[in-house]
Amino acid sequence: MIVKIHCIMNSILKSTILIFILINISQVKAQKHSVTITGTLDTGLIKRYASNEIYIRINETTNLQSQGAVFKAPILRTANFSLKLELPDSSAYISFELIDKLNDDRFVTINSSGNRALREVYLIEVGDSIDIKIDKSGIFNFSGKGSSKLNCQWQYYNIDLNQKGIIYRESELDNLGEYSTKLNVRHKVVDLATKIRREILNSYKDMFSNKIYELFNLDILSLGEYEKRSFLWRMSVKSTIERSEQGKKAAIEYYNSSLKNDPFAKVAPKYSLKSAYFAEMLFQRELTFFQLYNKKGSSYRGDSFSEIYFKLKNSYNGSLRDKLIYICFERLHRDYFEESLSLIDDALLTMNDKKYSHLLQELVYKQYRSFAFELPDTNGRIHTLSEYNGKVIVLDFWYTGCSWCMSLNKAMEPVINKYRSNKNVVFITVCVDKDKDKWMKSIISGKYTSLNSVNLYTAGLGLSHPLIKNYNITAFPRQLIIGKKGQLISTSPPRVDLTPNGRSISKGVNLTSEANEKQFIKLIDKSLD
Repeated sequence: MIVKIHCIMNSILKSTILIFILINISQVKAQKHSVTITGTLDTGLIKRYASNEIYIRINETTNLQSQGAVFKAPILRTANFSLKLELPDSSAYISFELIDKLNDDRFVTINSSGNRALREVYLIEVGDSIDIKIDKSGIFNFSGKGSSKLNCQWQYYNIDLNQKGIIYRESELDNLGEYSTKLNVRHKVVDLATKIRREILNSYKDMFSNKIYELFNLDILSLGEYEKRSFLWRMSVKSTIERSEQGKKAAIEYYNSSLKNDPFAKVAPKYSLKSAYFAEMLFQRELTFFQLYNKKGSSYRGDSFSEIYFKLKNSYNGSLRDKLIYICFERLHRDYFEESLSLIDDALLTMNDKKYSHLLQELVYKQYRSFAFELPDTNGRIHTLSEYNGKVIVLDFWYTGCSWCMSLNKAMEPVINKYRSNKNVVFITVCVDKDKDKWMKSIISGKYTSLNSVNLYTAGLGLSHPLIKNYNITAFPRQLIIGKKGQLISTSPPRVDLTPNGRSISKGVNLTSEANEKQFIKLIDKSLD
């Protein structure tokens, strides 16, 4: 099986690299579209993250796994910045980000509306000249040509669905087991928020073209529907199996009743493809079905990649289908590495839209091949991927203070002990601490690593290290398995400190999930064949 996968990867990567180069050459020749963005950040915001650069991301998709092209501009001593963006089209959705220098160089999206399941993005068009002022709490104020679009968006993004009274009542209903009532409350809150957002949009209607108005209206409706679907899944995942089943039953009933009237059945293609959230909403709607009706306990991702993939492939057509297929790979490739790899050729043959086939090829190039790392150990000796040729590598990424990292390290003991005398298996930990002394103290503590592991770190670069950026690692712990010939075997092997459905293991009992441990060992053993 591993040999077959390696052959598939070789053929895919060779064709992908060639096509990737040719497309990039053709893009250089394409016409560029410019937009100027200037701004001022509150010094309090700059100090909070110790950041001296602002990053503007052009988003083709808006889920949190999306990467997109990133442009940066230095923040001057006067707290000002200026940047000229080259857009791939006549318009684009962008997000504003900083790097948190005080928290391992993590990308932080600047906003004041709290955490979102989707990126908060803003539409800019060729010819816009935007000036933005951002205060210390993340409040945006735009001025200049085209700024009314961005002010409107910021205002409707900041309608709060999670006010204390609402959260408190939902918690009460949850404790009482009144799940249907809880769902009804949440969905009415979303409907009310959607109505308010649309009223904000209507107040700008005379300033916008019909195209912009309809696009924003679809964004608002799609965002609300996405929020509803995401809540259905969360309802079905509780701390105990009994409560989970009760919540799941209520969620399924609500899901089925919501299918009777589809408000998105007749959306014009010119808006559906341009919308920031429409395709993401459709994907979440399809994924929710598989999350609720899963048979293997995989409530987060469904039971298999292929069932979700073929549902999208067969239910949609044209560029919207291609975008949905790309989102499917983008969001789920880590969870279904081998299965998604086997369907890449089918996806590329299916896709007719060059934009999304190119994005998928780019994803394959970055996420389905091993990165040739060069990392120092505690003595300063550099370790490279190539020196471990012929060995199966288990990479474990962590940072000091990560409680889940400590949990995983403890749970991995039986796995590491099983291969202690096998010279063809090596366990390597990679720490993203920027402070070397902190890293070394954590190794000595024994809380994060094993005595039988090779301990490396990102040489003070933290999350900015090319290895971390290549795999788009933003959450910890994270593990990878690399085969004897340097091929990726899994970018998300089963977490042995979690149950198969993703729940933490109760304290006071065996801290290793036997089911996930068997699957983890099976992956290693297959790689040794």
